[in-house]
Amino acid sequence: EINYSTGEGLLEVEPGSYDIIENIQEGYDLIYATCEGEVTDPGLFNNEDNGILGIELDYEENLVCTFYNSPLGSIVVEKDVIPDSETWFDFEWDFGDFNLSDNMEQFLSVNDSIYLSPGVYTIFESEHPDYNTSVLCQPNGENGQSSVEVNLGYGENVVCAFTNILKQGGITIVKQAIPEEAEDEFEFFPSWGENFFLSDGKSQNFELDTGEN
Repeated sequence: EINYSTGEGLLEVEPGSYDIIENIQEGYDLIYATCEGEVTDPGLFNNEDNGILGIELDYEENLVCTFYNSPLGSIVVEKDVIPDSETWFDFEWDFGDFNLSDNMEQFLSVNDSIYLSPGVYTIFESEHPDYNTSVLCQPNGENGQSSVEVNLGYGENVVCAFTNILKQGGITIVKQAIPEEAEDEFEFFPSWGENFFLSDGKSQNFELDTGEN
């Protein structure tokens, strides 16, 4: 067993049959490996075994083997609730489920590892009746309403921000005086804000957060 980070190393071996297997470092994937040289058999890359199998060497034969590694990616989900709230929101994705509240985040993980292989991942937030939902993922700009598909590549670290905005309601106050065309102004005292005045035939509209009264 030998250890290399980057660069190269020389192994002197007797003639015979050899396999070279890489113990892949966490956070990396073995993309390809190849051996070159005028030898009896340079072997073949085997992706399942993470190495080169079936090398055959004879006396005075030299072989150069190169292993290519790429960093895996990651996806983190962030939650932003407007206005600030302690409400919890439920999520599902390809490998499980989780929940988040305002200003929390969750790294998506498989088998307790946050490093994800390249591929398309779907993240879905369950609908909440009191909120409108949108999502934007950076750096590639994937977006959606309550769900999004992330096309993750090697070495990409994606942040998906799910934003929930409290739905707006509305109240319109209409003043109708009898007899009509009265010039007097009437004062109103709403529980959600400052007092206001209306005269005959006038109205005032208010946009209110859900639950505001």
